[in-house]
Amino acid sequence: MAFVNEKVPNGEREKLVEMGLWSFLGTFPGNNIDNKELMPYAWTRDEENDIVLLKGNQYCKPPYESKFGLLWKGKLIEFVLLQERKDNNDIIWEMQREEIPPEFINMKDKLIEKLKEALKVYGMNGSFLPQYNCANEVKILF
Repeated sequence: MAFVNEKVPNGEREKLVEMGLWSFLGTFPGNNIDNKELMPYAWTRDEENDIVLLKGNQYCKPPYESKFGLLWKGKLIEFVLLQERKDNNDIIWEMQREEIPPEFINMKDKLIEKLKEALKVYGMNGSFLPQYNCANEVKILF
């Protein structure tokens, strides 16, 4: 099954909170968020392979890096990406940093492959409503 942008199903937000995943929302300097109500309302999910892309927080100052979490079979792998939006609605994603846990280091290529697949579907903003996610083309530079 492929990745799809979808509303986080009822009950799943609570599971994310129980896993402590809300904490990665506020870990950029200047973003001292400790509010479980800010859990994502949407995600990009490959249900068959049990992989979810979650959008975390965005840095408050330029270059406006965004934190993403790839939830892989219950374990969060964090990435910091930079999004560039062109006039024609092309989106360019560029890797800034990655935090791959030691137990996943042998799978780094597979993780990056899945992250790229998820970002192509995530598009501009991960909205499950196509009219609000109008990326013309998604380019990934990593």
